[in-house]
Amino acid sequence: MDISITLLSVIDSVARFFPPVLVKNTHCALSGPFTRDTYYAIREGMFEKFSFFGSIYSYMKQPKYLDEAFEQVCAELTETFLKKHKDYGKDNILDTGELGIAFRVNDKLSRLKNLLNQGKKPTNESLEETWSDIGVYSIIALLLKRGWFEKLNVKK
Repeated sequence: MDISITLLSVIDSVARFFPPVLVKNTHCALSGPFTRDTYYAIREGMFEKFSFFGSIYSYMKQPKYLDEAFEQVCAELTETFLKKHKDYGKDNILDTGELGIAFRVNDKLSRLKNLLNQGKKPTNESLEETWSDIGVYSIIALLLKRGWFEKLNVKK
């Protein structure tokens, strides 16, 4: 049985009572009932995020090539950096420098190793978020070493 058809029948049944809203991405936005056309638009990559029962779900576009996948992950890391940078600013990095970043990455790696070795499911952030944080810290370390982290500001 085609899982898409099964998913469509569930969506058709539930959407009558709980119409979700699609969230704007870089190309376009749509709101209203979740229909077959909406499902196909998401599946074909026209939308990257959508709301269902009030929760935001990401729909990752499936890249065709490894370099496209790498670019997609880098874009996600940039988004993570910008969100966290708004809260933290620069001082938490500039106060402790490269050694501080190394300690933060070590904390993330220790958590990751503990969860993987014990086969535990995380209760706070996902393993993917942990890997993402490690990636962001790595890029920040490179920016710091090149003198860019201190000198440059985020484009508004």
